Amino acid sequence: MKNTIQEKLDKIEKILESDISLLALFSLEKKEENDDIINEVSKINKELAIIYQYSDIRFGEIEFWTEEDLFNEKQFNKLFYGVPQPEDWICIGEVQPYPLLFNKKTGIVNCVISEPGLECEIKEYVKLEQFIDEFVLGKRYFELGIDDEWYEFMEKNEII
Repeated sequence: MKNTIQEKLDKIEKILESDISLLALFSLEKKEENDDIINEVSKINKELAIIYQYSDIRFGEIEFWTEEDLFNEKQFNKLFYGVPQPEDWICIGEVQPYPLLFNKKTGIVNCVISEPGLECEIKEYVKLEQFIDEFVLGKRYFELGIDDEWYEFMEKNEII
């Protein structure tokens, strides 16, 4: 049986509660109350609400910016990396060190793959829910081109 995203997140949260040493690998902490980010992103796309229920959410080298001040500050990355039509995007996190973008019109997650100062290159993935399920918390994690420690953790703990 395939676990839902929320079931995967709940399982990860329980594992972290029992072994705090895993904080170096990932971080997942629920918000105590809704904030303006949840309200704002939910208006744009309901799928975004799943990650903004957390005040801290990081898996391996993938981090989502869910704290309001950091979220607002990181929107500058769209300009820093020269993202075309920045008004069409929300910078929701990063695949270290590259910005992870959410297209407001299509709901598709993209990642900048070029260095600042060069012509902006963006790789398109899939809709957010599928991205989280398959790339962040799933078997396609390696397609993001990052290390294997998080992937091994997911396998060991039957998340994937």
